[in-house]
Order: sequence, then structure tokens, then C-alpha cells
Amino acid sequence: MEWYTNDTTIPGKSTIAWDSPLITYKQACGQDPSSGCCGHDPVGLFAGCDWTSRNPWRAPGSAPIASPCGFDGGNPRGCPPGNAGPGGCAQGGYGHGPDGRSLPGNRWPANWTLGGEAEVAWAISANHGGGYSFRLCPKPKEHSQLSEECFQSHPLRFVGDVQWVQREKDPSSRTAIRAVRTDEGTHPAGSHWTRNPVPACAHYDGGELRCTGEQFPAPAGPGGEEVKGFRTLPWSLVDRVQVPSELPAGDYVLSYRHDCEQTPQVWSQCADVRLNE
Repeated sequence: MEWYTNDTTIPGKSTIAWDSPLITYKQACGQDPSSGCCGHDPVGLFAGCDWTSRNPWRAPGSAPIASPCGFDGGNPRGCPPGNAGPGGCAQGGYGHGPDGRSLPGNRWPANWTLGGEAEVAWAISANHGGGYSFRLCPKPKEHSQLSEECFQSHPLRFVGDVQWVQREKDPSSRTAIRAVRTDEGTHPAGSHWTRNPVPACAHYDGGELRCTGEQFPAPAGPGGEEVKGFRTLPWSLVDRVQVPSELPAGDYVLSYRHDCEQTPQVWSQCADVRLNE
């Protein structure tokens, strides 16, 4: 299943410049205005030179999404919008999948301590670059009542400038790497985001069929192995987040939001957590 919102773009101007360390598609031919290849558009990907400028990661958190927990297939209104069938989604995914908010909650949520630190992790099978944030919302009586506005009211901050990479679910293989984070030009203002540290292949589409290098230097993972790739990635990325001290104890929902740079997509998923004194 694929939990995301497809075909979404930022409503305003980019807040991450094309030459920022936060960029995850550095080697995309049309992106650098000095590259001399702005007119080279073999598959219709470029929007001028800076072809990712409207995609969600270029102004983190500002692109509208259909559900803070994602929609299976990414296209709740069908493709094109209004199409009643599941097909026709040339930009990816499929139509009319279930809302992530329709899933049942976890009967045994993770327990976090107010004012403490908590560990979070994620993994991907197709690398579209970009970066991510974690947010909380008080758990309502019905999951259908969860809203993006509620999650935006409680963004979490990452702890420090170190994150970890491990092979799948094996914590004994964990290796520390330097995180690239930002709270400037994000939405809501001051919310904390982390760049996806796994580089895609060095071609404008990031595809593994042209994988002769990486979009940016790959970090060293377990055993010194480079953490890179496009599909079937064996890596899990681990961060620590600060649990707010000012929230009341109780049940909450955690939202993971990943804004893509290569594509006009936002991936998102939800989980249950309990905040304790």
C-alpha cells in the first residue's frame, strides 16, 4: 500500500534555494542555471531551469495534502480528478484508495515521557529525495477527525545534529551520521525538518537504470557500506525527537510527513503514542 498525496505543489515561492545543502537533486541537469542545459528537456520534466522549484520539499510543510495519514494510492479523487475508476494515474499511484485515517488505532501505543526524548524511525522503497518532519495531535474519538491543521499545531523538534542508519530492523548495525536539518522557511513557521540522507542516483530522474553516481555524497552506514540507492533500500533511518513538556498527558497520534523534491508528492503515515508524566 502507498500512503501519500499525489500531484501537490507549494502555493508560494521556494524557500530552499537550488544550491542549498538541503537540496537532494543536485545533479539534475536543469536545476543549476549555470549548467548550460536549461533547454535540454528530453522527457518534459523541467519547469525552466529549476525544475523542482514547485515540489513540496522546496517549501517544507506548505504543500496541501489530502490526509495527514496519507491516502492509499495517493489519488483520492481519481485520475484525472473526478474519474470514478482506479486507473489513469499517469503521475503515479492509483485512484480512490482508503484514507489512512480509516485504519484502526494501536491497542498498545508507544509510551513517551513528557519533556523527554523519543526515538522515531522510517524507511523507503523508492527514493524521491526531499525531507521529513514528525508532528503530534491529541487523539480524537474518531480518527476521521484528525486534521493537518491539528498536526501543524504540534510539530516536534529533532534532538541534536546526529541521526542513525541501520540495516532494516537490526539496531545492532546502527551507525551515526550527520543530519542536515532546518527550521527556516518551513511551515508552520519554525517547524523542524530533516533532509533525507539517502542520495538517489545521479540523473535528473534519479532512476537506478542510469545509476553511475549519487545526487550528493552518500553517508557511510554499517560496516562502512555507502547508504545509497533508489529501490529496495535496505536502510532504516533513526532520529530522536524532543517530547513537549507543556502538553497534557494522554493519547496522541504521531504523523510522519515526508515532502518530496523529485516529485509533486507528500508521503505521510500515522501512529499512536501515549504521553506520560
